[in-house]
Amino acid sequence: MKIPIKTIIKIIFLFQIINTQIIIDDDDCFDIPKTLCTSKGKKIISTPNKNPNLIGHYTFDESGLKDSSGHKNHLNGYINYGPSYFIKGNSAFLSGNDMLTIKHNKDDYKGSDITISFWIYLLEDSTDNWRTIIHKGENIQQLTPTIMLWPKERRLHIRSSTEMFWNEGIESIGIINMKQWTLITVIFSGQMVQLYINGNLDNQKILKGKIIMNEGDFHIGKDPWHQGVKCYIDELKIYNTAIKSKVIEAEASILIPLIGSNYATLGCEKCTFLQALNSCPENYHMCSYPELYSGGYLIARRNGWFKFGTLVWARESQKEMEEKKEENEIGDPNVMKMCICCFDK
Repeated sequence: MKIPIKTIIKIIFLFQIINTQIIIDDDDCFDIPKTLCTSKGKKIISTPNKNPNLIGHYTFDESGLKDSSGHKNHLNGYINYGPSYFIKGNSAFLSGNDMLTIKHNKDDYKGSDITISFWIYLLEDSTDNWRTIIHKGENIQQLTPTIMLWPKERRLHIRSSTEMFWNEGIESIGIINMKQWTLITVIFSGQMVQLYINGNLDNQKILKGKIIMNEGDFHIGKDPWHQGVKCYIDELKIYNTAIKSKVIEAEASILIPLIGSNYATLGCEKCTFLQALNSCPENYHMCSYPELYSGGYLIARRNGWFKFGTLVWARESQKEMEEKKEENEIGDPNVMKMCICCFDK
């Protein structure tokens, strides 16, 4: 296919997406393989760019239950549609009784590594029962991967089966807010499990044994052994590898476009001032009040950290610190607050 130079501005974005070889011939035209040009170069039709590691991508838009990754791992079942997380398009409405499935395809898995990413909008609070969001397995003892909600709170219960035990995993530190779009990303790799909420690393753990992948189907919305979740789900993606944190942060950036999801992280849930100072990870520090109001509080609210309380330690000027010392709040072991850490500039 040959595209006149005058149309190049209109297809810059296409060049970035298709990630293929572009050749300029003697007629000053771009030659792009696997594309079709119509309307004298004004309309370009191309095949989807197939990412070998993205083995399932479900937008719930024009494609409905179809897999947009190019791997043909289509969803089975029936859904009603809800609003998209990004205004345009659709999401899948799951009533709590609806179950979608994806057939296991052994050719898609290179090992036990897997990443699950999706946007969720909870429509119902806790029900005193374990509720399944996603579960892959032929029975209740095959758990890689499983994402559930706790019975009495909106914390995530992340499970997998390993060589040491059939049930290992982590729990989320933050809670999932009601009626608010939340990006959940779970990575299983080797013996490591990592959970990201809205692009922010919420929890991680090295398991006792190496993670084992099973040959069961995916169950979305509920499974045959547990109740389901009443929610909207959008942009469900399944990778057969551990994706990079930068990819997760990029997708979450829509929530806080000016500062990014890595602007703040949780230092400690409830701790003294001295403990809070030492709780921040590398490249982070205890937030000051301007930093908290510039995005720290917003990230804490979105990620469900305020379940620990509303009192937050803050880094202040030397004068203010001296005043607090006189009030004995800093050195008092009985004064416990949350610490939010901000990224070093």
